[in-house]
Amino acid sequence: MILWLYVVATFLVGWAGYLLKIRFMGHGLSTPLALLCILFNVFFGFVHMGVALHGELPFLGDISSLTMEHPMFVCFALISAFVHSAFIPFKTEHSPPAPNR
Repeated sequence: MILWLYVVATFLVGWAGYLLKIRFMGHGLSTPLALLCILFNVFFGFVHMGVALHGELPFLGDISSLTMEHPMFVCFALISAFVHSAFIPFKTEHSPPAPNR
């Protein structure tokens, strides 16, 4: 049951990370907002790496026996960690309109 709750929470947190990226990406990105997004995604990236490498969840402790029984959750945790690393916002510049020919 814990692993399925982990999967649901991962999708919710992943969606939140994606929304943070989309909301703050663009011309108006400031340093505090970028740090907020980076810290959010780094924290949850470390949570997923903790599940994948050590079999531990914060506040729940050791779940290595569960990850040994179901190794697909380790792969899921690794993929989720890499997905969180892609949710870092960046500043974009406005491009001039293309000339009419």
